[in-house]
Amino acid sequence: MIIDEQVNNAMNQLKDFQRKTVEVAVAKLLNGQKRFLVADEVGLGKTIVAKGIIARLVQANQGTNSMFNVIYICSNQALAKQNLDKLSYVRKTGDDDTDYDNVIDYSLEDDRITALAYEEKVKKNKYGLHIKALTPATSFDNGNLGRADERILLFRILSSFPEFQHRHIALKWFLRGGKSPRNWHREISHVLQYGNNEEYGYRKIRSKIYSAFKRELKLPLDKNKFNKIYKHYEITDETSLWKILLQIIEERKQNRSFFALDKDGNYTGSLLTDFSPMHFKLVAELRFRLSLVCKEFLQADSQLSETLDRKYGKELKPLRYLTSQEYEPFPQKQK
Repeated sequence: MIIDEQVNNAMNQLKDFQRKTVEVAVAKLLNGQKRFLVADEVGLGKTIVAKGIIARLVQANQGTNSMFNVIYICSNQALAKQNLDKLSYVRKTGDDDTDYDNVIDYSLEDDRITALAYEEKVKKNKYGLHIKALTPATSFDNGNLGRADERILLFRILSSFPEFQHRHIALKWFLRGGKSPRNWHREISHVLQYGNNEEYGYRKIRSKIYSAFKRELKLPLDKNKFNKIYKHYEITDETSLWKILLQIIEERKQNRSFFALDKDGNYTGSLLTDFSPMHFKLVAELRFRLSLVCKEFLQADSQLSETLDRKYGKELKPLRYLTSQEYEPFPQKQK
């Protein structure tokens, strides 16, 4: 089979000590161990070892009729683009090999933890492998407003709640961030008209996200950290972010405290001083809490060992683990 052929080709490229590391790690993982740390000097091929581990696990996953999902988390986009191809054992078999393009799932617009709010778009391929790359560092920076597409996602979720049914206009301006008023107004208007239509480029949001995010919003908002918000709105006792949002994002109002309006009630594009950094801090907190919810969907193939155990029964159990004393990547010469 093509998987066996390509896996064997990948393993043949490894040096002896790298191959031994792969076999030890795979034996551990197939017997139910959830984590395995590979630590070595710079330049000794940890990424290549990871590729070998992935290849062997995909090979073991054959016959389960399921894709083997790998989540690659790294510090920045440049590193992700540099290493993704190194992690995949798959090599294109020809110009008409469309399955090859479905192995690696990475784009600059889809590398944040918040992207996990959307339903997966995994496409099966003949190689049995799907690698998803994420650079989540900024997702957990609760002082960061994030990208416009993340705030559009927040708008889509919040505007779906009955409590925000008549707060769309105020919610729109609350989530604007640094986007120009005219462009933001146009984008949100498009969301309100076509936001549930995938044909217009709006990906479907996981059904579990809505209730999970609402539960997260109903947790307390730190009074010490957001003391200016509590003071500005004269809230004496610590309360939930949910209740504060309902107080700030007023019902059936344009929110003059956010944007200056003309006499006809249309926005002028002038940001009023009332919309201070403390409000931006709340938007960043919303994004942070959505990231916390989304990380629960950050799961690779943790079910592999259970699937294989059901398939092969006791055959996997006799595998013996090598201890650090037994594992000698560079065998000593006999004296």
